[in-house]
Amino acid sequence: MADGDRFERRLCGKGWPKAYRLAAGGASIELVGDVIMTAVAAGLRGPLNCPSLPGMRDAVYDVLRRSIRVGQLDLMGRVSPDAYSSLVDTLTQLAGSQPTVSAQLAMQASLSVYLELHATDRSLSANQVQARLSEAFVERLVRHQWLDRVHDGIMEGTGCSVTDQITWDARLFNNLAPHSRQMLQAFFRSSGLSVVRAPRRTVPRREMTIGDLHQGLPVLGS
Repeated sequence: MADGDRFERRLCGKGWPKAYRLAAGGASIELVGDVIMTAVAAGLRGPLNCPSLPGMRDAVYDVLRRSIRVGQLDLMGRVSPDAYSSLVDTLTQLAGSQPTVSAQLAMQASLSVYLELHATDRSLSANQVQARLSEAFVERLVRHQWLDRVHDGIMEGTGCSVTDQITWDARLFNNLAPHSRQMLQAFFRSSGLSVVRAPRRTVPRREMTIGDLHQGLPVLGS
């Protein structure tokens, strides 16, 4: 087995190996992103389904709303320990009802979104919380299922430095953010039923031409 294949063997689920091959081969962020969103959608319809995610969104929104209303922030903008503890308890119960990897990742994403938004000095809508949670949840899924397992392989394939790879990661998640929000809208509306479809591709599929057929196969060893 080729040396690079050891990274593919770490991947489980439809679409992830293809995303790795494209990324390691230097494909565009847009093309890699299209394949990743297809893989995420397939996972959420199957083993990565997370019915507790809408409830977690509601829990984050409720605590944020109550915190702003009653002023549960100190003068330094830090969150009340009581508010945070209450949210942790609620999220733990929701995650415990479906003790899966995706539920744990959803809980982590929910807490990170809460800590990010709690100091906002204005009212937040449920849709705003949902949008940010969609981004954070998909990012954690992608890191857990794919990026953390193939990071070194992508760097080997593209010959990039650690700094360049960190920049690439940031560009990738910036690309995925709007697609994550769009894809999970139906999921939240359906209260966690696995109604998930990948967004429309941003890079059109390349159709094979007559010229491609006439090129023939490469000669081994040439």
